[in-house]
Amino acid sequence: MSAATSQEMHTDHLHWLSDHALWRDELAVWEKELQQALTELSQVEQALRDHRRELQDHQAVIDREETAMHSHEAFLASCEQAQAVGERAWNSPAHEEQAARHEQLREAHEFIKRAHHRMLAKWSMMLQALGERTQPQT
Repeated sequence: MSAATSQEMHTDHLHWLSDHALWRDELAVWEKELQQALTELSQVEQALRDHRRELQDHQAVIDREETAMHSHEAFLASCEQAQAVGERAWNSPAHEEQAARHEQLREAHEFIKRAHHRMLAKWSMMLQALGERTQPQT
């Protein structure tokens, strides 16, 4: 490598100062963005808590529906034992209502599943991005 002239060194210094000015501007923008992200962090935490509550509520609905199904199953078994099952018992409105609720529950479950997978995929990407932060030696 040849020795730089005085003029070349001055030119380098001007370019470097220009880089520094740009970097300061970028850092100022990044600081504002980071402050906004920290402000929004409570919203992320609340969204995770809301999602947990949604999962718990969904579990409660599943539990209630399962209890109702077991009750209906017991009713059918008692009717069969008494040999009192006719077409009306098999096609009861209660069973039709259960079928409709089950279909609604299936749709709700699929909606929650997709939302959950999207949320955790984005969370995982964020954690991965934070884990990939390595700074070159200065």
